[in-house]
Parts: sequence; structure tokens; C-alpha cells
Amino acid sequence: MLGIKAIATYIPEGRARNSDLSERFALDETFLRDKIGVMERAIKAPDEETSDLALAALQKLLADAAVDPAAVEAMVVVTQNPDRNIPHVSAMVHGCAGLAESCATFDVSLGCSGYVYGLSILKSFMRDNGMKTGVLVTADPYSKIIDRDDRNTVLLFGDAATATLVGEDPGQREPPLLPAR
Repeated sequence: MLGIKAIATYIPEGRARNSDLSERFALDETFLRDKIGVMERAIKAPDEETSDLALAALQKLLADAAVDPAAVEAMVVVTQNPDRNIPHVSAMVHGCAGLAESCATFDVSLGCSGYVYGLSILKSFMRDNGMKTGVLVTADPYSKIIDRDDRNTVLLFGDAATATLVGEDPGQREPPLLPAR
């Protein structure tokens, strides 16, 4: 059975405090805390790209879980904000991380639901191709696209990446992603 074996994150050091925007949007600290619930957002450095965030999360995962990069057989990267159209983020991360040439990599363009769909896609792909070790990476630097004058989004979205190791004999069994039919 395939499942989640480990998860790692990369959160950029930069920060944006929502209280710095409270006067511009006529919001008080209570509204920010009780209604929005986000007091500060992680913001990438100007020279960081989506692939940099993804690579940092992947490298942390592989180091923490003591996994040889050459052992990864499949990697799915979920992002709505790639560095550019081509090459795909997964191809760039694949090359920089030293994954095996035979490692299958591809991007999936999704936002909020991306982790759940990406996990299902990766597990299905691995199962159907007899693979034992895969990684799901999510990376979205929303600061690249968010309208800083839109109070409905600027207060919510920051930048970060995750990497999830999927393999046989997971430490915890998660319920199926979709109900059995």
C-alpha cells in the first residue's frame, strides 16, 4: 500500500505584516485576527522563483527522510505560478535535485485543491507503473501575481512550498481520497 511517509516545507524568510495594510484598507487588528486570521505572510526574495521554493522543499524532504535522490521514481509538482511556460517547474527541479534520468516528472496546474488532487494523481501513477518512491511538491509564490490593492486577496496569500514523500509501508494510513464506488 502506498501512502505518505514524510512531509517537509520551505517557507521563505521574508515577511509581510497585514497590520501594515490595516490603515490603507480601514481594518483594525481585531478584524485581522478574528475574521482574516492571518497576521503575517511569508514572502519570497525578489530573486527566488517557484522552482527555487520547490527545490528547497524537496531537498529538505530528501535530507530529513534520508532518501537518495536517485531512488525517486516519480515527482509531481503542483503550482499555478510557474517560473515560465517552458521548461516546466518539475523539469527544472528534476535537473537541480539530481533525480535519476528515469524519474517521471510533470506539473499540474491547480491551486487550493492541488495537494489533494496531486496526491491522488501521484499515487495512481505510481501504483499503475509499479513504482515504490515518489514525491509530491506544491509551490506557489502568490506574491508574484496578487494585486497589492485588492484587500480580498492580498491579506491571505503568501509564498511557500511543500514536499511529500509517498512510498510503500507509510507510517500512517490515510483514508482513501475518493469514496469507494
